[in-house]
Amino acid sequence: MRYRQSLILPLVLALAACATTPAPEAPSAPASAQSTPLPVIHFAPPPAPIVLANPFDGGVADLEPLPPSPGDLWDRIVRGYAIPDMDGPLVDKWERWYAERPDYVARMVERSRRYLYHIVSEVEARSGDEVRLASPRDALQRGSHVVFAHPEGYAIMQALIARGVIGDFRAPDLMRFGFAPLYNTHSEMVRAAEVLADILATREWDQPRFKTRAKVT
Repeated sequence: MRYRQSLILPLVLALAACATTPAPEAPSAPASAQSTPLPVIHFAPPPAPIVLANPFDGGVADLEPLPPSPGDLWDRIVRGYAIPDMDGPLVDKWERWYAERPDYVARMVERSRRYLYHIVSEVEARSGDEVRLASPRDALQRGSHVVFAHPEGYAIMQALIARGVIGDFRAPDLMRFGFAPLYNTHSEMVRAAEVLADILATREWDQPRFKTRAKVT
């Protein structure tokens, strides 16, 4: 009996040892990651600052300075306006420039003919019943001027000048206008025709100050 008990005790201990769950192993520390250096970024140099150039600095057109602006254009015309002496190196320079470019001059002439066609059309559309075209209708025959006739041409021309539309009068009843494609625009021709139509419709010309004959007409 004692022999059996002595065998049972080691057997129980052996079975208990087999049934015991082994303790979990401690997690191993992760291997230290090897540090990788960041790539070097090279930035482009900053752009040069933008410098705004004045297109009128160092221009090739060596023009004379303009005279001071008169207080009243009509007073300037009445007092007499003379063109200064045009002989000089500046005039010689531009004479040569245009003489060496006949194609440029031809284009200006062609453009002026189109301009005069427009002023004739604008005036006749608004005032064709009161004024008469006195210059040739053919652009090849009339040059750079266009002329309209009216019995009160002198007074009408003075009223036009007072409104900023500058022309001249030729006896007995002719109003002459010149348009240069170098500096006149189509909108200016339309305005001239509109002012003429308004002066005729309102009879603005029928005032003593416009009928008084001056030396410069």
